[in-house]
Amino acid sequence: MTDDPVTDGTVSVIIPCHNGADLLADAIDSVLAQTYPAREILVIDDGSRDGTEAIATPYAAPVRYIRQPCQGVSAARNTGIQASQGSYLVFLDHDDRLLPHALEIGVDCLAKYPNCGFAYGRHQNIDSAGNLVGRATDGGQTHQEDKLKVSVANDYALMLSGEFPVPPARIMFRRQVFEQIGGFDLALTNSQDYDLCLRAAAQFLAGRHNQVIAEYRQHDASKSSTTAVTRKLAFTLRALQKQWSRVEGDREYRRAYRAGSSTFKGCTDAIFPTNWRPRSSGATGVMLAALRSRSASITPKDGCGTV
Repeated sequence: MTDDPVTDGTVSVIIPCHNGADLLADAIDSVLAQTYPAREILVIDDGSRDGTEAIATPYAAPVRYIRQPCQGVSAARNTGIQASQGSYLVFLDHDDRLLPHALEIGVDCLAKYPNCGFAYGRHQNIDSAGNLVGRATDGGQTHQEDKLKVSVANDYALMLSGEFPVPPARIMFRRQVFEQIGGFDLALTNSQDYDLCLRAAAQFLAGRHNQVIAEYRQHDASKSSTTAVTRKLAFTLRALQKQWSRVEGDREYRRAYRAGSSTFKGCTDAIFPTNWRPRSSGATGVMLAALRSRSASITPKDGCGTV
């Protein structure tokens, strides 16, 4: 991406939701509280049966409610992309939240660095009740405009190695990214966000900044089954393997690919060995802990994956 894209600076926030009525308002309210207003907040109800519609429909503009038959998170996000009108897109899971300056920072980064296809920052973890857990990731800090630092880079190798922005709310995309690479892969029922990040990073520069912009809800890891975690790992590996034809001829990318493959396979191996205990450090331990936490909220229900 080399040309300065024409943009009107508007942002569409897409919130896919499947049976998430208990936390949906929290997500919507976090977008309404932004210092840089969203042009629209698209709530994509993916066949919910729990009163999601009753939560979303009382909201006035810019909130828009769209219901579709249960098809999974990829289809819900793609519906949001197709229905959206903003120049910039943010995907907020129904159980996560944006911090007040998230959109302002993202727009500022992409406006200042028109050669970037997407920009992302850091997050802090919250528990199921919305209380802060631990410290912000990677030493990030809450919004301080005079201390905003942005690094523009080709993050493809980094993401191949297994380092990618989670949750999706950390990322703001230009619409041009989806016009060029397409939407979320419907063939993947898990790890769709990793797949999208890989495809985006393969063709666009990234703007990384040091601000904490999202809150990532960690559900009780004890609720996540070994099957759910193993399933997520399998799809994560599948997303990575889709990139092999692109990386096999490049030494740096091959090395990063193998590092990522080793980390993901190491997570799988760590689930089953005799007398296994969770590791407190290292790429495998960190990745596995995150997978166990998030898998508690993504286990398929009623024949359709939760969002």
